[in-house]
Amino acid sequence: MIPHFQGPLDRRDTRDPARNLPIRRLPALGGIEYRLESWAAADTPMNASVVDLLGEPSVADHLAMDLLLEAIAAEGLSRLDDPSPQEVDWWARRVYVAATAMNGRVGRLVQTHRPELVPQIRVLLAAATTAPPQTEQVIPEAITRALRVGGGMEDLTSVEREALSTTRGAGEER
Repeated sequence: MIPHFQGPLDRRDTRDPARNLPIRRLPALGGIEYRLESWAAADTPMNASVVDLLGEPSVADHLAMDLLLEAIAAEGLSRLDDPSPQEVDWWARRVYVAATAMNGRVGRLVQTHRPELVPQIRVLLAAATTAPPQTEQVIPEAITRALRVGGGMEDLTSVEREALSTTRGAGEER
């Protein structure tokens, strides 16, 4: 299922400087997250062409469904009893991607054309990042940090910033 979200993991170059990043911040190589990252990155001629061909409301529909799937996956992973470190990484990545998308161009596009989905996405994201009442569940720091960084409330560390700028190129970091 992971390749549907972030692309085939076996395509990542072992010499890539991004390998030092936490999994939640690795650039996507394909799948849902690649579409969300590509759309969020910049106003490109390809983005303009897609909007021209399909129309902004249709593009918003597709991106909203991708964003909704990320939020559903994050909420689902939050229900695991005693998640493994790998499961926490997957959970944090879903939170980071959804929070980043909601905090950027994708979120603004969804808010403009599909405002009825925004509360649902926010509820799922909140459920994925807070412990249910009257439980002893502890939300791992990786999850709350993914939410803070993705939501623009906290900056990347210098190591993360350097790895991202090397991977994405100057001016593309979030």
